[in-house]
Amino acid sequence: MAVDVRVRGDTLEFGSPHKLFPLVQRDFTYDAADNGQRFLGVARPDPEPNPELMVVQNWRAGLKQ
Repeated sequence: MAVDVRVRGDTLEFGSPHKLFPLVQRDFTYDAADNGQRFLGVARPDPEPNPELMVVQNWRAGLKQ
């Protein structure tokens, strides 16, 4: 978010807050660069699909073989 600021004599006037940029992803980390001129962001890749799950029943009987 950002707010426009104006100096009027010895006072400051603040505008309404507005979005700087849309955040599309939930897992998006960002910070301002040291010089204040840009934002640096890291977006995590989409998670891999769930691996296949195998259920083995009566597994103790297979150990005796």
